Amino acid sequence: MRLAPGRSPLASIALGLLCASIPAVGTANAGSDQESAPDTSPALPPPSVLRLTLATGAAIVPGLLVHGAGTFVSGDRSTGLRLLAWEGAGLGMFLAGGLGLLFTGASRQTVVPFSLLTLSGLGIFSITGLADLYGALAPAFDPGQPMRDLPGWELELGYLGVARGPFAAGQLGTVAFTVRPGAWRIDGAGELALDAANRRLRLGMARRFWGPTATGSPPEDDGYLEAEMRASVHSFGDDGFAQRTGDLLLRGRRSLARTAARLAGAFAEMGFGVGLESYHFPEGTDLNSRLIGEVGFGVNVGGGGSLRGEMMAFYDHRKDGFTGGLPLFGIAGHVGLRGRFYLGPRWGLGGELASGRATTGRLSLIYTGGLL
Repeated sequence: MRLAPGRSPLASIALGLLCASIPAVGTANAGSDQESAPDTSPALPPPSVLRLTLATGAAIVPGLLVHGAGTFVSGDRSTGLRLLAWEGAGLGMFLAGGLGLLFTGASRQTVVPFSLLTLSGLGIFSITGLADLYGALAPAFDPGQPMRDLPGWELELGYLGVARGPFAAGQLGTVAFTVRPGAWRIDGAGELALDAANRRLRLGMARRFWGPTATGSPPEDDGYLEAEMRASVHSFGDDGFAQRTGDLLLRGRRSLARTAARLAGAFAEMGFGVGLESYHFPEGTDLNSRLIGEVGFGVNVGGGGSLRGEMMAFYDHRKDGFTGGLPLFGIAGHVGLRGRFYLGPRWGLGGELASGRATTGRLSLIYTGGLL
C-alpha cells in the first residue's frame, strides 16, 4: 500500500481515529478529568438462572447480528439499545469505507482515510458484539478492577512457539524490558531462535497523554491515550532475507463502565497508524508503506488482592513478525488472545495465542520493580 501524495498521513490517522474515538478512547481533549463521567444508572437486581441462560443465548443468537440482544433480555434495556446503536454506527462506517474503496478503486489519493474508516467500523462492530456477551454474563460474577498504576520497570524471559509458518522459525527464546519514566515508556524485545538462523529485535518509545503511569496520582480508571514510535529488525537467516520496519501509532483505551454500569470491568482499545517496511534480498531491496490498525476487547482480572491483570481478544492489522497475516486475499492481519497477570509485588506471567499465516504461542515470566 502506498501513501497518498498530497495528503498528510497524520491528518488521515487523526480523521480515522476521530471517527472511532467515542466508543474506543473517550474524549480526547487534555486529561482524564475531561473524559465523560462513568455511567451512574442504578444497578439491576441479579437475574434468575433462567434469565441468565436466556440472555447468554440471546447474545449468541440473534446477538451475533443484533448486538445488545443479550443485555436487553437480561433486563438492561438501556445498555442493549445503546450497544445496538453503536453496532449500527460501526456497520455504517464499515460500509462507507468499503464502498469508498470500491468506487475509487483503492486510489492512492484516498486509500488511507477509507481504509481507516473501514477498520474503525469493523472494530466498533466487533467490540459491541463482545460487550453484549459480557453484559449478558456480567451478573454472574464480580467485575475485575482496572489497573490504575503500573510498574516502574519490567523484565521478561519466556518462550515463543511457531507452528504452520512458511519460514524456518524454529523454537525461540524471548527477552524483553520496559521502563516508564513519568509519562514516557521505553521498551525493547528480542526473539532468538534456539535451533535456526532466525531472530527479531524490536525497540519502541511511547508518550502517554493521560491514563495510568508508574508515577503520579492514579487515574479514575485504566483508560488512556498515547502515541508510540517503534522499529524492528527481523533476520530470516535460513531463508536468505531480512525485514525492517518503522511505525508511528496513536492508541487509546476506554473503560466501558463509562458507557454502561453493566459493562464495569471491561474495556475497549483501538489504535491506528502508518509505517514503512523494507525487505532485503540478495537481489535487492523492496520498500513499502503500510497501514496499521489495532482493535481489542478486554476484561480486568482480580484487583481485590495480590492478583491483578487483564485479558484481551484482539485484531492486529500487521502482517509482519512470526504470526503474519490471515490467508484472506492478502489484506487481513492476525487475531489472538493476550493476557498479563501480576501475582504479587514483584512477579507476573504473560501469555499470548495468535493466529495468522502461522499460529504462535508465547509464555513469559515477568519481574517488576518501582511502583506497583
